[in-house]
Amino acid sequence: MINDFFSKRLLVNYSLIFFGFLCIILLSGCLKQTAGSENKFLDVSLADQEIRAELSLTEKQHYQGLSGRNSLGDNEGMLFLFDDYQPRTFVMRKMNFPIDIVWLKDGLVIGIEKDVVPDDSNPEKPYYSPGPVNAVLELPAGWSAKNNLKIGDVAFWKK
Repeated sequence: MINDFFSKRLLVNYSLIFFGFLCIILLSGCLKQTAGSENKFLDVSLADQEIRAELSLTEKQHYQGLSGRNSLGDNEGMLFLFDDYQPRTFVMRKMNFPIDIVWLKDGLVIGIEKDVVPDDSNPEKPYYSPGPVNAVLELPAGWSAKNNLKIGDVAFWKK
């Protein structure tokens, strides 16, 4: 009878240890997925201002952009970086707030779309870069006017 009691207790202890290890393994897998999907940010200097810009680097991130977000802070934005120079087209798909779109070629401002409002039409209204660009910065609407941003200004950031 005593041996039965210790055998059952040993089985319960081993089961709890196994369950604990299983939980640790599953939890570490979840943490790795979360860590891999964390957004990356850069500090961008533009028009004597520091902007905390979320990076958009992949095709999936480019498509998502700021869609579905509720707002941006005063000196927040999203920086789209591309590996090549091409004319770019942006739309306001599923946007909830207006923005300024700044077209950049090697950090040089070559175009500004001011106060672009959300668009519920289908197809969405396209906004075209004025030429080939390798970066686009989206900022809160009015940021460009408030900070006297102009064509020829330079944006600086470190990768």
